[in-house]
Amino acid sequence: EVVAQVEAACRSWGAPLSPLGLRKLQEGLARSSAVLSPPTIAWRLAQLRFFAAGEQCWPQVTEMCARRPEVFMDASVKKIWEEDGLLAIHKPWGMRVYLPRNDAGDRYRTWPGELTVHDWLKEMFPNQRTYMCNRLDFATSGLMLVALNQQAAKHASALFRKREVHKFYQALVLGHPPVNWDGNGNRLCDRLRDVPGRFARSVAGAEGQAAETTVKVLQRGQWPKDPPYQGGCSEGSVETKLRRLEASLVQVEPKTGRRHQIRVHLASSGHPILGDDAYGGQPWGKRWTCHRMFLHSWRLR
Repeated sequence: EVVAQVEAACRSWGAPLSPLGLRKLQEGLARSSAVLSPPTIAWRLAQLRFFAAGEQCWPQVTEMCARRPEVFMDASVKKIWEEDGLLAIHKPWGMRVYLPRNDAGDRYRTWPGELTVHDWLKEMFPNQRTYMCNRLDFATSGLMLVALNQQAAKHASALFRKREVHKFYQALVLGHPPVNWDGNGNRLCDRLRDVPGRFARSVAGAEGQAAETTVKVLQRGQWPKDPPYQGGCSEGSVETKLRRLEASLVQVEPKTGRRHQIRVHLASSGHPILGDDAYGGQPWGKRWTCHRMFLHSWRLR
């Protein structure tokens, strides 16, 4: 049923799967133990359709669906732990915490059927107000803490405000960082600033916001694990072989909580997060060759 859904979607946007693409999709899904539901697949396909329409890159999206079927394997909020009015959840990548607001202050859905963390929580707790204790970027996956009553929310918010909660992330970055990122890690302290008219932020001089991130290398290697190819999975395209890329798994602990802090600090150090289109993390310099940004909130202490 999943294969049929993806086949129909690729055909509908004018870039049908080729025989090679169909085989790659089936092989990728067979390797996974994830339980995939039709509504979850439909939600992710609607999201891909929305973003691809803005760039008119339908063959590339079909290619990604075929070669990276894991794009469908993390698309729902999951409960991890619950105790004393606090709930730990897993947020998938590519999902907002709340709907954005327009100029009039009204919330809106960016594409038809968009779901947020808030939507999932309303379904999980239909008669109960929930409180977000921390937030993650749209493209970041992993742990979030939610309070289920006002008392727990006040307590958790105070801990975050006093910086008594330690947040740890894992990221897959391009390149092999220097040896001073090993052991106890390295401090990244570039100040940050907004850039007028742009979504991305940049490093700044003395006028910028103070920011501090500790990062250490956990493993150096190459990405992807298997020899990479591009093309050939949508009808009419030609398959070409790509080179594997040097990549490293790093642990990141932000000491401050600036917007895009981890992403800017890693990019400015010369090791952008794999899949981070805003900060130079596209594999081989091409969009749509990676199904997500590899930044994951994995521990709160």
